[in-house]
Amino acid sequence: MASHPMPGRALSPWTPPGAASERKSGLEQRKVRAVAATDVRPKITLACEECKHRNYITRKNRRNDPDRLEIKKFCMNCGTHRTHKETR
Repeated sequence: MASHPMPGRALSPWTPPGAASERKSGLEQRKVRAVAATDVRPKITLACEECKHRNYITRKNRRNDPDRLEIKKFCMNCGTHRTHKETR
């Protein structure tokens, strides 16, 4: 007689990851998206001050940088390094 790994317990059928039992309902998915809107590290767009061309998308930490971000980056439109500011 074969030895059962845990006597007295029936083996449950295996379900693959992402199976229907593990999927989130529509309400749970909306809650996850709502949390992303108030994220500590939101996505921001950086625009060149000279030509106003929006060249870069990055993330910033709201707690460390509450003001608008200002970074010197290469502007592909101008062809030189220029100050890029965070846009809304």
